Amino acid sequence: MRLIRDEMGKRERRYSKTKERRQEKAMTGEEALKSRLVEIGRRIDALGLTIGAGGNISARRGEAMFIKRKGAHLGSAGARDYVKVDILSGRCSSRRFEPSSESYFHLACYGKRKDIGAVIHTHPVFINALGISDIPLERLTYESLVSIGTSVARIAYIRPGTRRLASSVEKAVRDHNAIILKNHGLIAVGADPGEAMARTMAAERAALSYVCAKVMGRTSFIPGKEVLHFICSAGE
Repeated sequence: MRLIRDEMGKRERRYSKTKERRQEKAMTGEEALKSRLVEIGRRIDALGLTIGAGGNISARRGEAMFIKRKGAHLGSAGARDYVKVDILSGRCSSRRFEPSSESYFHLACYGKRKDIGAVIHTHPVFINALGISDIPLERLTYESLVSIGTSVARIAYIRPGTRRLASSVEKAVRDHNAIILKNHGLIAVGADPGEAMARTMAAERAALSYVCAKVMGRTSFIPGKEVLHFICSAGE
């Protein structure tokens, strides 16, 4: 009996240690993801893609997302300012903080496409300038074609933070990696925060290129057949 009890004790201790290691690994993964979001958020702020508490970013981990809390500034937000929200139910695990008011469309993006691992929403100046026009952003530069990988959708102005906006984003994100919200800003999605950020920058740089060309009095667009070629390509 003693041998049996000793053996059972050993197994229980091994199981306990294995469970602890798994929990530590999961925590490390979550912290690493939050750290990446902090880094991206500060980069967004440094580039002037938002001001104040504007804009919001998130990343998927399993069946949950980590998203900037309501009222936090991307430039000064730390790891604790990114809260965990269940993708299916929309419930936030934090009792202290509320998720961003735009969490509805972040959830819609993750629910619509399993390949989306990050969502970045910013208020870029030149994107907003082009947002009120019908200029085909994806046809402006080779860089934007390759980086974004799809045409750029446009959604007419809808009040921010509403389920109605989330519903429109859900429809648009099915076939698009970048979405211009007229008179509001830009949504870019990617497999991870780095890819979503690259697409954000590609869109804003294309918009800036167009505005500069317009000031100089001459603009041109990439031919339609070239657009199809590059959208179907994985990269350079």
